[in-house]
Amino acid sequence: MYEFKNQIRVRYADADPMNVVYYGNYAQYFEVGRVESLRALGISYKVIEDLGIMLPVVELNVKYLRPARYDDLLTITTQLRDFPIDHRITFHQEIHNEEGKLLTQEFEVVPGPTHYESAARFKSESLGITVRNLTYDVLRYIQRKADEPGVVVSRIEPGGRASVAGVKPYELITHIQDQPVSTVADFERLVAAEKGDLKLTLKRMAKGRIATIRAVSSETKE
Repeated sequence: MYEFKNQIRVRYADADPMNVVYYGNYAQYFEVGRVESLRALGISYKVIEDLGIMLPVVELNVKYLRPARYDDLLTITTQLRDFPIDHRITFHQEIHNEEGKLLTQEFEVVPGPTHYESAARFKSESLGITVRNLTYDVLRYIQRKADEPGVVVSRIEPGGRASVAGVKPYELITHIQDQPVSTVADFERLVAAEKGDLKLTLKRMAKGRIATIRAVSSETKE
């Protein structure tokens, strides 16, 4: 592993009106670290480009831990942990302030929370209703905890049994026959198990109510 450290002092132009370094400027600090680390190896970006080799940045992942401020002396640590392969060079970089506190570091990219439009869903043709799982963005919007039961009504077919019962789009169905509904799989199972009337516990924001609709046996998935 190769490691190189260089220092850079925060300029007045790098800071915002709150005297904090604008987050986009860290990319420039990282660039200085990369350029100088290669120069210390006897290779300059200019020579590389004169040879017809371009080194565009194709991915930059940063986790911001603490702010840097105007006139701070920053230490940029640049590491090459693996030999460049497959036409790629991966730099691992960190920035510390004068007190030795870590300001930025690399982080692992992981899949984000499921968005509402891509959430699992189930459509009951006989009831005329489509429900979706609650996703991070919906939970945050309605200020609901992840462990609380509920699926969201995403569509009501005009004239369908759910519509006649007064169920509205974007209401939450939290229980069927007093049984908790946490996923669309729960909804499908509980609907299929009942042959008589269905008692739905509904919730819209802070208001709750009960609706009753007729159950039928024919259910289809989307």
